[in-house]
Amino acid sequence: MMKGPIACLSVLVVLFWMCQPGSAIVGDIDGNSTVNLDDLVVLATTWLADDCVADSWCNQADIDQYGDVDFVDFVLLAEHWLQAEPYIITLLTSYEPGEP
Repeated sequence: MMKGPIACLSVLVVLFWMCQPGSAIVGDIDGNSTVNLDDLVVLATTWLADDCVADSWCNQADIDQYGDVDFVDFVLLAEHWLQAEPYIITLLTSYEPGEP
């Protein structure tokens, strides 16, 4: 137990595998930093679309950006299945001795 009037700053760093927008993982269609079932659902709902353009690439399901959602995109997703980016959360709390 700490004594005295000096305030303590405790830093807790926790490593998570969780959401972070703007993922750089190939196959992470929804941008949640994990290639998972959510990405596969997006790919399946746009399966065989052949009108993908640069503004959305068929909701990002056209992973190879070749203009269509096909087996090549599925393979790219499958190659990175369940990969995730680490997301670090830093929690800062202030503690003053004598406080409850």
